[in-house]
Amino acid sequence: MTVALNAQVNPANPGGAESAIRGMLRHFAQHAEPSERIVALATRRYASDVEQWTSAGQRVVAWPFQQPAYAPFRSLSRRWQRVQRRAGPLGPGIDLAHRVWWSALQKLTRPPSAADADRVLRAHGVDLVHFPYAVHFPTTLPFVYEPLDLQHRHLPNFFSPGEVAWRDEVYRSGCERARLIVTGTRWTKQDIIREYGIDPRKIAVISIQSDMQASGSGDGAGDAARLVRTYALPGRFLLYPAMTFPHKNHVRLFEALAILRDRHGVTLTLVCTGRPYEPHEPALRAALERFGVQGQVRMLGAVPTDDLIALYRAAWALVFPSLFEGIGMPVLEALQYDLPVLSSNATCLPEVAGDAAIYFDPTRPDAIAEAILTAEWSPALLEQHRSAAPAVLARFSWPEAARTYLVCYRAVAGLPLTAEQRHRFEEAITR
Repeated sequence: MTVALNAQVNPANPGGAESAIRGMLRHFAQHAEPSERIVALATRRYASDVEQWTSAGQRVVAWPFQQPAYAPFRSLSRRWQRVQRRAGPLGPGIDLAHRVWWSALQKLTRPPSAADADRVLRAHGVDLVHFPYAVHFPTTLPFVYEPLDLQHRHLPNFFSPGEVAWRDEVYRSGCERARLIVTGTRWTKQDIIREYGIDPRKIAVISIQSDMQASGSGDGAGDAARLVRTYALPGRFLLYPAMTFPHKNHVRLFEALAILRDRHGVTLTLVCTGRPYEPHEPALRAALERFGVQGQVRMLGAVPTDDLIALYRAAWALVFPSLFEGIGMPVLEALQYDLPVLSSNATCLPEVAGDAAIYFDPTRPDAIAEAILTAEWSPALLEQHRSAAPAVLARFSWPEAARTYLVCYRAVAGLPLTAEQRHRFEEAITR
């Protein structure tokens, strides 16, 4: 059995899909049988980087086609508008040039036909394909599909109408055409059933853990102290690691800091990490100024993995006010590094964190502030929740997940299963 894993990501990006793919490759190498082979499909640009994630028995194939992406209606960017204005009477010619350029770009980024994709896949002996995130390409081979979450169905205001329609077409077609769908939580499985009417037995729940690992051999406390000095942080701070997408809810968290300061006399520093989402950055800057918390919030952007681990170790607590998650990996990472968790009660997060978190309504800044105050004034309660972390983490295991993925592949490929494998597969699809 040869499985093609769609790994068309930038390995340098610290994101959920990247972390999951890295974990899959590492743990598949440890648990796959000699007859179970993995081919990682990478973009030409990052093929050599993805290759560093692979082990013996795994190989990388540079996928010769562009990855499908949302293509909005043609419009002139600010740069093209400036050129058009400066062109004066030649402005219509600039518009024509843009139309030709845009049309050519759409052809280049158009996904391959199923026949084109199958030709490449079969040339490498592929029996089935695994799409570990929502974007997929046409193929007649059986495939496993992971849509991660259906945020666009619940929070369409965070997307343009065109992107909502594009996402819905991509996600729906992936769910309907897949031989098997995989989700990380029961909540997401039920959401796919509700939104798209999918047969529950077509959806397996496989709970993975973060694959984030330190590259060095730091001593924990020493690394934490180093990070506090490097970023000029106070000895006590809240941590929120997340890209600045609107659904990550940074604005309400900033307002909660102002409520704590103005109503309760509690001034806390918040450290935010994660890649900036440029379209939302002006709103974040305006919120920092509006609530007067510029001096309390440190936006560090993307930080090296070793630094993020050190921040988990050094922080006072994780605050996670997200409005929508498919799994919420930073919550598991915080528990892994013994950091108390204050979490949104939205979507799957109570399922993920269980008894190891203090919860709040993420739509109410005063509720976020109240949860932080509870942690501030009730250290015994905070410790009680933190002590539940080992039991929570036991439900999320990469070795167990890798074994279940491999069994699911065999089932999708129509290969025979042992009694133990049938039990594992049945357990996954009935969760």
